Amino acid sequence: MKLSPRLAAVAGLVPPGARVADIGCDHGYLSLHLVESGIAVACIASDVREGPLSAARENVRAAGMDGCIVLRLGDGLSGIAPEETDCVILAGMGGDTMREILQAAPWIADGRHTLVLQPQSHTDTLRLWLSEQGFAITEERVVHDRGHLYVAFRAEWNGKGDGSPLCPYFSPALLALPAEERDPYVARVFDGLAKRLDGLRAAEGREDEARELAAHIEYIRKLVEQ
Repeated sequence: MKLSPRLAAVAGLVPPGARVADIGCDHGYLSLHLVESGIAVACIASDVREGPLSAARENVRAAGMDGCIVLRLGDGLSGIAPEETDCVILAGMGGDTMREILQAAPWIADGRHTLVLQPQSHTDTLRLWLSEQGFAITEERVVHDRGHLYVAFRAEWNGKGDGSPLCPYFSPALLALPAEERDPYVARVFDGLAKRLDGLRAAEGREDEARELAAHIEYIRKLVEQ
């Protein structure tokens, strides 16, 4: 199963031998790849919509993987039991949606489940929430796909999280990447912060917030450059 660069980055973060819950599986391509390549020993491919799940069912049947991939209609992790999986994948959805799904399943923070996440938006609030829940990002990848820049990361519960001021923006794993992989993402984050600052400066009565954000950006920049 040939994956897009984005999904290939996600697959590369799954621990070998995992029992995967692929939430929001769409057409099932990622689950099929994980099982066919031997990365996962089994997958639950779940989606909240019947249409994509039907397509996934046909793809799984055509590949002869019915015995290894279970198709399940459900909202987030509501239909997944903790003992059925040790690796939860959420990919291709907004960070706020991911946070809501994970909040509804507190068992993910039992120290026995790995999270593999590829947020499409609100990555900063997702990173911060994970740290507050005791998760640390242990591996991270940045990938270009069809003109877009994506980030994917693996998070594991250690009870402490990441107390660094950088944690809403960059993990140590991301900053340790080769410069050609890391720097485009770092530049995008600072560009987003600069746009937020411009908005505050243009708004009436928000001068104090603008000054605080400007100081924060400069502080973060110095930490990254250390």
